[in-house]
Amino acid sequence: MDNQNKIKNIDNTIQEFINSSFKSSSLLENVLKQYKELNDNQKNVIEKRMYVIYRGKFGFLFSNSFYKETLFWMYKTMQHERFSKELKENKSAFLSEAVKTLLILYLEDRESNKLIQAKEYFEQLEKIGVFDEQTQDIYSEDTKILYAIRDNGLWTETNLTVPIAMNSTLEPVKVFLQQDELVASVSCTRGANNSIIQTNGNVTRFQDRESIVSNSKWTVKINNYLSCEKNSSKDKTASVMQEIVCKSINLVIDQYRQKTGEYWIKRIYPSMIGMHSIKYGAMDTVFRNIPMYDRGTYEISPNVETLSLSDIYESNSSPLYEKLYLDAKAYLLIEELGESVLLLNMAFENFTYEVICPCIEKISKGKYAKNFYYGVKKYDDYFLKDYITEEEYKEAVSKKIIKASGTSMYAIYKILWNESSKVSSRVSKTKMNKLISCIRDNRNEFSHGSSNTKKIYFNKVKEQLDAFQELIEVCSIQCD
Repeated sequence: MDNQNKIKNIDNTIQEFINSSFKSSSLLENVLKQYKELNDNQKNVIEKRMYVIYRGKFGFLFSNSFYKETLFWMYKTMQHERFSKELKENKSAFLSEAVKTLLILYLEDRESNKLIQAKEYFEQLEKIGVFDEQTQDIYSEDTKILYAIRDNGLWTETNLTVPIAMNSTLEPVKVFLQQDELVASVSCTRGANNSIIQTNGNVTRFQDRESIVSNSKWTVKINNYLSCEKNSSKDKTASVMQEIVCKSINLVIDQYRQKTGEYWIKRIYPSMIGMHSIKYGAMDTVFRNIPMYDRGTYEISPNVETLSLSDIYESNSSPLYEKLYLDAKAYLLIEELGESVLLLNMAFENFTYEVICPCIEKISKGKYAKNFYYGVKKYDDYFLKDYITEEEYKEAVSKKIIKASGTSMYAIYKILWNESSKVSSRVSKTKMNKLISCIRDNRNEFSHGSSNTKKIYFNKVKEQLDAFQELIEVCSIQCD
């Protein structure tokens, strides 16, 4: 097709879009597709006519709440020469939507330049004035969002259903999330799964531990804007909002279990949340409403994944340390940090005595006999041997000045490092000690109930779990 025909075709399609009162999304997309296929010279010829397309694309995306995608077309519209000549009514409507777009994107990523730009456009909007009811509604939302940002008047509310059978709460429970500096209002209503038909009265099942009959519907309102799009730093499959919502609900579940004795009620985590609704508000106004939201990934496939377990009865059961380690990871998932750390250290000790110590006995060829770690620690293994003679050490042990019975974890792994050239060639002694220190960190604080545990965060415990995994990998080269 020659240049003239290409330009004529796209011009005709633009006119059709205008004749549709700027409402035909198919015509709009058709224009953009044709425009993309033009060369630079052809684009320059038709560029003046493209203003209504840029403006229309912005409007379609904004009305469907695709704020991230809206930003590109917002700038594209404003940079067009026709924008400066736009009618006041049209410019007013556009600026009200541009301000809301920038404010929501600012609340999502907290990039200050977006807030600054939103305020600039808001000032322009106030100078131009507001000319119709729809623009007035958006302008009112813009105003309240700006005030709420200044006065801490933002809130997030979500309604969700999770598969745990809890009784309804009489009133919303106020929850304080000190580490996150947030306050949540949480309420729970007992519901029934779809498979149960309720006729007269409520259908319940005594001790419905696996939520066969009942589920629970939760409403959580939090005193800030929490992104449903931004990934949680702890779990990339979850949003920031879902992370905080689960944390709030779990605090209520903890209290519920203690009060009712229903110990089987499980804490929840983000991937348990399916379709849910979200509202974002500024003071008394809802400015963003998402009736159905789900971050889950679904797949329709005729293939069903299968796994062969035919040899399960022939194999030995999983080592205890592996089970404890998996349990520690499961507790981290629901942010039970204390349980996670204590289970991790149980796994570490079991791994040390069941795997590392027998390995040392084997490779040392009699130097370290069975259960060597119960006996009196050798002078060569004493960590202060550089500052005391062997005779002084023996005398101090005999007088019980030095408690030398039993062998510390550090000493056991030092023996492994000294006896195994495979291990020592793979990791330095310093690195190995750092891994052990990381694993053992905070265990006493949690077991003794220290107040310092309030300062321990998810990422720290995850680092400890990763350190144990790394230690296993390092040692497996010799002790597999």
